[in-house]
Amino acid sequence: MLGDSLAFSVRANAGDVEAKQRAKRAEKVLREVFDSTNEEDVRVERAPEVAVIYLGQTPIIQLGPQDALANGESSLDAHADAVAAQLRSTIAKEKARNALARRLFGISMVVLFGVIVLYLLRKTGEFTERANAWLDDNPQRVPALRVRSVTLLTPAAVRSGSALALGVGKWLLQFAVVYWWIIAALNQFVGTRGYTQRINTLILEPFVELTTRVVSTLPITVVVAIAGLVMLLLLRVVGLFFEAVRDGTTLVPWLPADLAEPTRFLSRLGIVLVTLVFAAPVLTGHAEGALARAGFIGMVTLGLACTPLVANGALGAYVAFGRRLRVGQRVTIGEVSGEITRVTLFDVVLHSQARDVRVPHLLSLVRVLSVHAERAQLVEFSLPVAFATKEFEQCALGRLRAELGDARLELVKLEAHAASYHVHLEHKAAQRELVLKLVNDARQTVPGHAKE
Repeated sequence: MLGDSLAFSVRANAGDVEAKQRAKRAEKVLREVFDSTNEEDVRVERAPEVAVIYLGQTPIIQLGPQDALANGESSLDAHADAVAAQLRSTIAKEKARNALARRLFGISMVVLFGVIVLYLLRKTGEFTERANAWLDDNPQRVPALRVRSVTLLTPAAVRSGSALALGVGKWLLQFAVVYWWIIAALNQFVGTRGYTQRINTLILEPFVELTTRVVSTLPITVVVAIAGLVMLLLLRVVGLFFEAVRDGTTLVPWLPADLAEPTRFLSRLGIVLVTLVFAAPVLTGHAEGALARAGFIGMVTLGLACTPLVANGALGAYVAFGRRLRVGQRVTIGEVSGEITRVTLFDVVLHSQARDVRVPHLLSLVRVLSVHAERAQLVEFSLPVAFATKEFEQCALGRLRAELGDARLELVKLEAHAASYHVHLEHKAAQRELVLKLVNDARQTVPGHAKE
């Protein structure tokens, strides 16, 4: 708003219009033009008997010879120039005053916004801390993520994902608050308003372009999202199946329990790669799409960057599926000795000195691998001396070898009324009851003897 008075005095009447009315009209027009356009171009246009003062394209007042005489000027031109100079000075002072007021107002708004930003940052941090504390104190209240009876994520996984989401959300929200404060602060001053467009172009334009591309490909994006969900469900089902085989709750004739873990890993890896390489082009309609390329790059990466791991897995597949090593054997690999408790695709787990030691399969290529002979199982039994005949021993030994494999029958003690035998089982452990049953069957089979 322009000052409360004109920059010049109007002392003469113009016809029937009094000087006071002329001053009010000029002041009204001057205020309207200055407030609406912030114009500062003041000029004088001469006519034969009058001089008109313009502010921009709007006439402010018309001066005549009587105005020059009333103000003690020698001519109308001199008076008009003096009025224009005074008007320019007043407008310049008003613009400086308005600029100072706007600058002070802008500084006040920046400080106010800064206080609000600090408050929001503090509250965001406090909320995140309270949420994380609640997750730590109430793990039993975090549910699992299920689709009908299939568990996609366990409560522990949901809790970990929630903690991660809280951390990421905290940083994103704080970034958004600080970004809003920077843009608001730059918009408060004329000299810095140009930087807001540059910042928006630098930071927001990539996200806008990404959103535009996602929206344009929304149908195929939905299809890919559904396919990804199906793949996650398949991976979960496969994992649960092999876990059940490993734990013994599901019996599969073609897969021993000790091979379930390496088979699960290979199956899930194969599902991911096949989906990316073969299913992605079908879903997206582009044989050279990003998903197909991701699958190809994944395969190349596995071949180049994971060469030792792939070699270890290949050797482990030969050892595990070829039954080169079995659970229960005692082996020595380099300086480590112990009993095999598990054979996986990548290592052998040995129980040595009350601890489990994982030995990678590749180590057997550069260290000596010794398989200790299995300890023979010894079963003792005795029977009346009347049964200790050659026919009985041959019949009993035949039955033992037919049922249990390699076995040796040895007479260790012969007394007046009883004979004692030892049964040595070299390669297959058996229960004592089974051995005694076979011996008893042999006694019944030998002619001339009867069961006591």
